[in-house]
Amino acid sequence: MPDKPIRVLLVEDNLGDIVLVREALKEAQLECELSIQDNGESMLRMIEKSEQDGGPFPDIVLLDLNLPRIDGLQLLERMRRDPRWAEVPVVIASSSDSPHDRQVAAALGVSEYFRKPSDYDQFMRIGAIVRRLVAHLVTGGGSTASC
Repeated sequence: MPDKPIRVLLVEDNLGDIVLVREALKEAQLECELSIQDNGESMLRMIEKSEQDGGPFPDIVLLDLNLPRIDGLQLLERMRRDPRWAEVPVVIASSSDSPHDRQVAAALGVSEYFRKPSDYDQFMRIGAIVRRLVAHLVTGGGSTASC
């Protein structure tokens, strides 16, 4: 794992899910800086600002699809238009299990599609998904991290 904390950006409007993601990252022993955007409009402003000033870019984005103002698929499409954002792994974390949403997300290059379960233990799996993506970011990484 990296020597510095990974930058995880969570785009989520549900406070309960935000708490669960924090717990999942902690349980996965990931050292991370978690930032949160709670609606699509604020996330779009963040994308535009980072494109203008060159960053900072997160290491991983956890993106809900059902966001107020601008939905997650629109944000994913917007991120993928910029080469710097296109390199950032994105995990869709959504209650939607729509085949259409999955197909569009896959076409836009999503790294993982995680359907939010109602079961706590199953929700904690998102930490393992982030850990696996971090290991891919760090060529051959193997040390531990925490959150």
